[in-house]
Amino acid sequence: MNREPPHDRDDHRDDDEEDDDDLKPTELNEGAGPAGAESFSVRPDLTFIGRYRIIRQLGRGGFGFVYLAEDSSLIRRVAIKVPRWDRPISKDALQNFLREGQMLAQVDHPGIVSVYDHGVTDDGIPFVVMQYVEGRTLAEIARAARLEHPRVLQYLFRIAHALQAAHKKSLTHRDLKPANVIVDDQDDIHLVDFGLALHDDLLPMEQADATAGTPSWMSPEQVRGENHLINGQTDIWALGVTMYQLLVGRLPFRGRDSRELARAICYRNPKPLRQLNESVSRELERICLRCLQKLMDDRYHSMQDVIEELEAARQTAIYTDEKTGSFAVPDSPTVRALQHLSMPRPASPVDATPGNPGSHKMAGGRAGSSRSDSSRRSQVSDGVGNLEIVPRGLRSFDQNDAGFFLQLLPGPVDRQGVPDSIRFWTARLDVARQVDDVPVGLIYGPSGSGKSSFVRAGLIPQLSGQVIPVYVDCTTDNLPGLIVERLHREISEIPADGKLP
Repeated sequence: MNREPPHDRDDHRDDDEEDDDDLKPTELNEGAGPAGAESFSVRPDLTFIGRYRIIRQLGRGGFGFVYLAEDSSLIRRVAIKVPRWDRPISKDALQNFLREGQMLAQVDHPGIVSVYDHGVTDDGIPFVVMQYVEGRTLAEIARAARLEHPRVLQYLFRIAHALQAAHKKSLTHRDLKPANVIVDDQDDIHLVDFGLALHDDLLPMEQADATAGTPSWMSPEQVRGENHLINGQTDIWALGVTMYQLLVGRLPFRGRDSRELARAICYRNPKPLRQLNESVSRELERICLRCLQKLMDDRYHSMQDVIEELEAARQTAIYTDEKTGSFAVPDSPTVRALQHLSMPRPASPVDATPGNPGSHKMAGGRAGSSRSDSSRRSQVSDGVGNLEIVPRGLRSFDQNDAGFFLQLLPGPVDRQGVPDSIRFWTARLDVARQVDDVPVGLIYGPSGSGKSSFVRAGLIPQLSGQVIPVYVDCTTDNLPGLIVERLHREISEIPADGKLP
């Protein structure tokens, strides 16, 4: 069975425009599903489904057609989804179709379409009756005009809240994309098309390795058909793809054919958003790229984490320029303090020389006025200005290099710019009271891999004041005595000649 996404015919079109590009578990082969399965075909000449009068077709998906209908009993308009009548549908697909209504009925959230009814007609046609939302899809709105960043943030924030409600019911959408987000006349969003949704307790074993989703929005685990790994972090990936598209006007991963698209999703990093649209704030770029981490553990762990990040971005960014979409950070004591810390230190009388009026002290605290020291500095752009790195040769970085070291570490970072690799340790070492077991950490790797630099320049400067760091280079010569001596240096109550135990 081919698990590759279908051919991407036009890199510049939205994949959600072509519903046939959606990979469904029963569409991997062009027939009616798994070999030997009984098939089902729906009549195309329906005018009534139960008490619901069909008015017109609203759209179609991989599993079924959606019609606008009128409820003759309650006198209201509804949306009715029925299986696709233009091709046979397998028994497994029918079961998934009815499961969609059952699963959605468990979720009560204004951002998710409500399920009113579901069942099977007398002649065997299954149907799901849902809330009818009048409006346009987010894909149509984004194609009509470039959205301003505050509006993008508003949509993403509401989508994240709706997905969080689904995740709390152990329901993963698995096919989030702008075409599955309806925006009503009040500019509120409604998630639709949960036909590919997975529930923790209802995953069919026979489809555990089936590839399903819309190719350009599929996560690496979806591309590989690893449905046993799919959870809320899969929707976080799709939210990142949606965020990327809304902010820069293109998809983060593209390919000339299905194989190239799959490789891009699994192995290539997307272009930084600010390369394509310089008005995107660094904070939004950071959030988006965090959602698009290849490894699930490197993404946000829950939709609540995403909501908190988006809320922080909304509170700290004020829209100011309608033409460029740029943000202005509001004036506040925190911002003024950060600005003060970010300003270059004035040259001291010792450092300043007539030939070098702009010289200043280096990150390591040593005077940097000499030509030899200045030539050893390495200037690296960090997107804001030049990041001054003091080369250490074979020596490790230490606390004096903390000003730039965190920016050298790979992986996602939090709002304070602290990498997750550092935050992992500070969360365990910054415990006010240790009770019962005391955690012991081990960082291992070959010589020269950066273990000492990670601890001295990365971890120790991030520890709170309640932690007293004691750094000891291990030797075979009286190591216990050396540790005691260092402890005595920090805590005088410890006798210098005491025993380590």
